[in-house]
Amino acid sequence: MIAIKTVILYKNISEIFSMPLIKIQTSVTSLDDETVNQLLQSLSAKLAKHLGKPESYVMTAWIIVTGK
Repeated sequence: MIAIKTVILYKNISEIFSMPLIKIQTSVTSLDDETVNQLLQSLSAKLAKHLGKPESYVMTAWIIVTGK
């Protein structure tokens, strides 16, 4: 059985289809939600700066894959 948890943070849904995506896929389940959100926000800010775009332009996802 495979369980997948997806967290997607975005500020403007109308831009969701044209937004760059940072997707982290991991088997790590020990991180709390606050830590995951901090990591995703940090990555989002860095990619936005790299692209010269507002952070609201970047979409992030944290996917936990567990099971066999």
